Amino acid sequence: MSNKAGIIPGEALDAWSRWHPGELLPERAAPADAVAAPATPEPGPAAVEPAAPEPHPEEPVEPPPAYPTAAELEAIHQEAWQAGHEAGHAEGLAAGHAQGLAEGREAGFAAARDEAAAAFAERFAPLAELGQRFESELARLEAELAPSLLKLAFELAAALTRVTVASRPDALRALLAEALADWREDLGRARVRVHPDDLATVRDFLETEAPATVWQWQEDATLERGGCVIDTRSVSLDLSLEARRAALAAALGLDGGGDA
Repeated sequence: MSNKAGIIPGEALDAWSRWHPGELLPERAAPADAVAAPATPEPGPAAVEPAAPEPHPEEPVEPPPAYPTAAELEAIHQEAWQAGHEAGHAEGLAAGHAQGLAEGREAGFAAARDEAAAAFAERFAPLAELGQRFESELARLEAELAPSLLKLAFELAAALTRVTVASRPDALRALLAEALADWREDLGRARVRVHPDDLATVRDFLETEAPATVWQWQEDATLERGGCVIDTRSVSLDLSLEARRAALAAALGLDGGGDA
C-alpha cells in the first residue's frame, strides 16, 4: 500500500510524544509557587571626598579718585541753577495764583455787595419817598391839629378841675392862702363875691386868716365853684376859675379858652 504524502501510519505513532507549548519557553513555564531568588543588595553611596578649597580672588585695586573737570562743574552749576529757577518759578506761580484767587474773591464780594446795595436802593427808593411824604403829611397834620388837640386837652382839664373843686374844698383854701400872702396889706376892707355853695368855706377861712379885715359877702351864682372875686379900694382880685382858665389859655395861645 502506497504512503500518501502527509499521512503518518499508525505504527509510526509510538515513536512520537504529545507536544506542549511551554516546552519551547521553559523559563516562562515555571510554576507559580517557585521560590524567588533573593534580590541582590544595592550598593551604598560612595564616600564623598572633601572638595579642595577654592583659591581667593585677588582684591581689585581701586583707581585714584577722579575730580570733575571744568566742563562738568559748569554743567553741574547750570543744572542746579535750572532746578532752582524752575522751583522758584513754580513757587511763584503758586503764590501768585493764591493771591490772585484771594483778590478775585474779594473783588467778587465787593462787586456783589455793591450790586445788592444798588438793587436795594432802587427798590427802596419808592418806600423812602413814601416815608418822606408821610413825615411831611404828619408834620402838616400836627401843625393843623396841635391847636385843636391842645384846646381839647385844656377843656378836659377845665372840666376835671370843676369836678375836683366841687369835691375838695381844700383847693379853694389853698387859692385864698396864696392871694392873702400877696395882698394882705391892701385888705382893710373888702367885698367878696362867691358861689353860694362856697360861701361858708370862704368866710371861715378869710375871717380866720385876716380877722382885721372888714369883709362884705355877696353870693353870685354866675361864678363857678372853686373861685371868688375880691374887690378892694385899690385892687380887684379875680380868683374865679373862668379868669384863671382865660389866663392859661392866653399863655398857651388858645383863643376863647375862658369860655370852656
